[in-house]
Amino acid sequence: WRDWSSDVCSSDLHLVERGFAGGEFDRTRLRDTDTAMRILAIERPIPSASPAQFTAELAKAEARRVWELHQQGAIRELFFRADEPAALLMLESADIAEARAVLASLPLVQTGLIEFEAIPLRAYPGFARLFDEPA
Repeated sequence: WRDWSSDVCSSDLHLVERGFAGGEFDRTRLRDTDTAMRILAIERPIPSASPAQFTAELAKAEARRVWELHQQGAIRELFFRADEPAALLMLESADIAEARAVLASLPLVQTGLIEFEAIPLRAYPGFARLFDEPA
């Protein structure tokens, strides 16, 4: 097993700048502000990646990193699609850049085997219309 979180790359520097320290996500930074966003991340395969590149060692490192991020609160929910082999992650972060930095820390992303589409979400405001008083 390789400790992927100790590798230094440009995304690691971004993680430190955005509230990570030693690979950990600083949840208090979000709790102290009202800027937390939900980000839906949809896994996208890299067409040039071959199945042989997805080793058991790499899969274990990926699972460990996802578990760490889940325990830290950066990844709030995770699912696999029922219709195709792809992961969907619900992240909570200060902004889309921070969410992308979290995704960049995943070993399968670092090795160029997968990528994620990151979609910022906001709360649905439509129910307020039902309770507006007519003027």
